[in-house]
Amino acid sequence: MRSVALAFPDDPSSPVWTADRLAPSAGAGEARPTGHAALDAELPGGGWPAAGLTELLLPAPGCGELRLLAPALAASAQLWVAPPLQPYAPALAALGLAVDRLTVATPATPADAAWAAEQALRSGTLAAVVWWQGETPLLPATLRRLHLAAIEGGTPLFALRPAAQRAQSSPAPLRLALEPIGPSRLAIEVFKRRGPPMAAPLALTLPGLPLAARRARRLSTSTAGLSDAVVRPALAGLAA
Repeated sequence: MRSVALAFPDDPSSPVWTADRLAPSAGAGEARPTGHAALDAELPGGGWPAAGLTELLLPAPGCGELRLLAPALAASAQLWVAPPLQPYAPALAALGLAVDRLTVATPATPADAAWAAEQALRSGTLAAVVWWQGETPLLPATLRRLHLAAIEGGTPLFALRPAAQRAQSSPAPLRLALEPIGPSRLAIEVFKRRGPPMAAPLALTLPGLPLAARRARRLSTSTAGLSDAVVRPALAGLAA
């Protein structure tokens, strides 16, 4: 058998990627800054993938995912699919989100939710699609189809999935696990990325809750323990 010696460059600017350093990007196109410098330093390309599937695994909805994503989603046209609670427009605006450019879809079934997300991604007309999966597991083929649709449409898909789905195989090149560690602090483990494993989870301080969100949370027992911008049914008229 003939042996071949392979030499890998040590120069980080080299076009050859080696697994001991972060890849230039986790998905198609240029990465987009997350708005959190410490997190950017842990992500290939220095931010969220500009297209394709990114997974955020949550212990429960409302653990801080919106405040984490808000800087990257600010003032952009986007679709939210199957949010677990009614979004609260004043609080979203305080986070910098353009509520007049936000569309919320509440499909009746997980299959309908996947279809809605796929059609929006393939249109290529949105800056992002955010999808709360719910407890029903997804087929790997569904995830692959959505990932390809997001790449073809040049759109990032943020899939907010239950932490219990961590062991499931996924085509997403970037997967993060979120865990609250305080009122405005979030432990983030990037457990899948094109690069070396993280030495330890990142402890990130999130922006403070907007006043409107704090008031809505005090008014409603149904949102007890949630730290994101949601609204109880009685305030549905204020929702985007």
